[in-house]
Amino acid sequence: MTLPVTTTPEADAQIRTIDDWWRENRRATPNLFVSELSAAFDIVAHAPHIGRPYRRSPVPGTRRRFAQPQSQKSAT
Repeated sequence: MTLPVTTTPEADAQIRTIDDWWRENRRATPNLFVSELSAAFDIVAHAPHIGRPYRRSPVPGTRRRFAQPQSQKSAT
């Protein structure tokens, strides 16, 4: 089962801010942030029930999952 992953306008703004910063300050790997975010969204889309329920969310059924970036996994 694959479900769509949606973000809030606030999250969209945060993603743009982080991506802008990353591209300006990490020129050796300018696409790494977007690549890892995309991989995280893919995991959530294919396994939507992982993580803990986030009861304070205004969006019903929201779950939280903290993930270690792929770039850090390969360094360990």
